[in-house]
Amino acid sequence: MKIALISPPLLLTPPRGYGGLERVVYDLGCALVEQGEEVTLFAPPGSHIDGGKLVETVSAPERTDVNWVELEKTAYEGYREKLVGFDIIHDHSWFGFPYLAKIDPAFKDLKICHTHHGHCDWNPGLVPEQIKPVSLIGISEFMMNEYKSRGWNSKYVYNGIDISKHPYSDVKDNRLVFVGRISKIKMPHAAIKVAIECDIPIDIIGGSFVDDKSYLEAIKTECENSKGIATLHLDLDHAKKVELVQHAKACLIPSKFGEPFGLTAVESISCGTPAICFDDGALKEIVNTPSVGSICRDYDAFLKAVQNIDSAKYDPKACRIRANYFTREKMAERYTKLYKEVVDGKGW
Repeated sequence: MKIALISPPLLLTPPRGYGGLERVVYDLGCALVEQGEEVTLFAPPGSHIDGGKLVETVSAPERTDVNWVELEKTAYEGYREKLVGFDIIHDHSWFGFPYLAKIDPAFKDLKICHTHHGHCDWNPGLVPEQIKPVSLIGISEFMMNEYKSRGWNSKYVYNGIDISKHPYSDVKDNRLVFVGRISKIKMPHAAIKVAIECDIPIDIIGGSFVDDKSYLEAIKTECENSKGIATLHLDLDHAKKVELVQHAKACLIPSKFGEPFGLTAVESISCGTPAICFDDGALKEIVNTPSVGSICRDYDAFLKAVQNIDSAKYDPKACRIRANYFTREKMAERYTKLYKEVVDGKGW
């Protein structure tokens, strides 16, 4: 198949640092090429897919203080005429501009599906008939069900990782780790608090690419005042990040916003490191047995799980086995099945 992957223009694909969505698009594209598909990536200059082609959109600002809607609109206006000639267009943008092309009779036969990588406030009642079917895809069963509650008929495909870049280790140090966006919804402050209460050092790994600089400064202060318990690592290179995750006793994931998937959990268990998580969104779809981590109903349960970490039934080998369910190859296989449905006129 000739496949177009449309990535948001905010960051490069793959990203130089933080950028979960862009990393997923890159891994999907690479895996599709390995399957023998012909892949074209629509993304900012400097982006690439191994073995694929690139249609350049707009330069990536690589910061959050821009008008995201206008940025995607400008990108779309630049690539609109290049959407023809593909068997399937797989849109990963936030605002779905590629669908607008179908309003023009010259583009009415475009086959498009859309993966939304977070919560979605689109109104299905406002979708023009010319655009349908939307063929909306969530990144977890949790998100699929949320979309259905809003009136969308949707399906889901789990995100996948390049498991070779998150190698396994069963050698663990007396340290914890948090990896993720330094954001209130990801709650690194809860991870720091638990580490201090349990007197176990923790590495806080995140990027300086943030939407709330005051919160980042607050986390810096908490780490500085932790008497050596919490260490903040900003914009850490991949190899060092993996080394810290590999050798941690557990990865703490105290998200509390309806986690759409949980890429950090997959990366952690791939390294053989269990994930201790709040019961939030799709996390329990990843951490599905006591051998790969704990799902905690509230902060007290989260604290207790860390306090009892040495007596828990966590199994590094079981973690790695579970991670094999979320490889980029499996992601590509699952998407290919949905592509064929859309191409055959069975969109939803």
